[in-house]
Amino acid sequence: MALDPMIHVMAEQPIDRTALLKMARQTSYPVTESSDIDALVGVYDFKTPSCVIVYAVVEEYHFVEIHRMLADRDVIAPVIIVAEAVEVPAAVRAVKEGAFDVMALPLSVQPLQSVLDYAIQTDRLRIKSRKACDAMLALLITLTPRERQILRMVLDGKTTSQIAYELVRSEKTIKLHRAHLMKKMKADSAMQLTQRFLTACGNLDCI
Repeated sequence: MALDPMIHVMAEQPIDRTALLKMARQTSYPVTESSDIDALVGVYDFKTPSCVIVYAVVEEYHFVEIHRMLADRDVIAPVIIVAEAVEVPAAVRAVKEGAFDVMALPLSVQPLQSVLDYAIQTDRLRIKSRKACDAMLALLITLTPRERQILRMVLDGKTTSQIAYELVRSEKTIKLHRAHLMKKMKADSAMQLTQRFLTACGNLDCI
């Protein structure tokens, strides 16, 4: 069952937090409030489609530092940084460093709703990808050390004869191992398996 999305509003000063909460609650999403990162971490759930709206004082945080601090605490939801005055170079740098968006006050409901819709959609895709990667890793741990070694070589594009030569094994033995690992990984071909790994996990480093 898909979890309902959640918007997390974080601002240190009550007056700033109240202003953001008032605006966020006019959108279609439920909202939580936090005064600092510790409080946010306490209510954040990486399994729930989420977005974080952070009030930033430019002189104190320079935008980018906020996103880094949240990432360091495993808050991986899209982060929207809101500030009284937004200079283009700082905003561009923040987005390049990973912030989802940077918005200037005062906010309007409809633009905020549009950004939140996109952010929640993005986080849903992250969660879906994470589930696919976890499922792939669950299959991967069923392999023996030898099967895992051969899998890596297969995905590197090596043929059965090349693998047999490098491992000093007969081609018949390698074919047997290969058949077993392909069955365990529920794949019909090396190409299909490679595509599934790349789609689910983004790379082959987990093998």
